[in-house]
Amino acid sequence: MARFFPLAPAFWLVGWCLMRIGGSNGPNVGWIAAHSVWIVAFALFGVAAFGLYRFVAEHRAAGLTALALSLVGTVAMIAHMGVDIAAAVGTDTRAELAAESARLTSAPGVELLLFDVGPALLFAGLLGLLARAAAAGALSWTTWTLVAVGIVLMVVGRPLDGWLRALEGFGVLAVIIGMDQVASSSRMNRADRSHTSV
Repeated sequence: MARFFPLAPAFWLVGWCLMRIGGSNGPNVGWIAAHSVWIVAFALFGVAAFGLYRFVAEHRAAGLTALALSLVGTVAMIAHMGVDIAAAVGTDTRAELAAESARLTSAPGVELLLFDVGPALLFAGLLGLLARAAAAGALSWTTWTLVAVGIVLMVVGRPLDGWLRALEGFGVLAVIIGMDQVASSSRMNRADRSHTSV
């Protein structure tokens, strides 16, 4: 399972590229394609969280808490992408898109959960799981820092315009490199094989 860890940020990067080459002008095909790819990315982040939990399961309370945060955040982000896709279908302008998105998330607390709380839960849980793995010696704290810095850049760059939006792209690249290091960890791979053989 560990070998699939870098795929989550890689799919995020694909979606980010689709948005840069026209999707950001949506609602259009590029918008829908990018958000569809991001659904895959967030599902894979959930898979990565579960894979990391299997390694730190002996720290049951901390591990379960971090896993729960990640999975709730994953579901929220997938729902967020679903709302963005649904809002784009049948709308022609950004104003119509925004109005339809607001209508779909008009129930109390829905917009807050999907657009603000969801990402925080997902990434807090992932960083918690990675921190437990680093504390157990399965990966270096340098790798944890690389992923953490990448996530910060992703979050900071996401709402920005123009060339500053490149911060999100650089952040995703950092997370890809960090998660690849996690996947390459010899101890992580041994734990993965032991769970697979059970």
